[in-house]
Amino acid sequence: MYPTAYHGDIPVSGKSPMLRAVLTLSLLMLSLEAVASDTLRCGNSLITEGMSEEQVAAKCGTPASTTVRTAPIMSYKRNGTRYQSGERVMHRWHYQRSPGQFDAVLVFEGGALTAIELLH
Repeated sequence: MYPTAYHGDIPVSGKSPMLRAVLTLSLLMLSLEAVASDTLRCGNSLITEGMSEEQVAAKCGTPASTTVRTAPIMSYKRNGTRYQSGERVMHRWHYQRSPGQFDAVLVFEGGALTAIELLH
């Protein structure tokens, strides 16, 4: 059991509705912060996951370099054995950014932006 402290005549404990509201609001703000990290600024434009290669190229220009990587798509049979059922093709665009900003790698699958990686 948590000890109860009093502020005037109002009990303040770990189970108070106000504390729960503050904690809920804090968690909500943290989740919004995670969403904001899925964006990248190119000049005056914001790049977000889901944009097409054409949209990103129009806003960010030509990348400094590009690479293509493949990765197997693994599946399971009914008896539990694993097998390769396909292959993912990922286009990686490397952008060198302004001084004081981390370089970025944009990953595209199927023509859509699926990941934004900042190089520290």
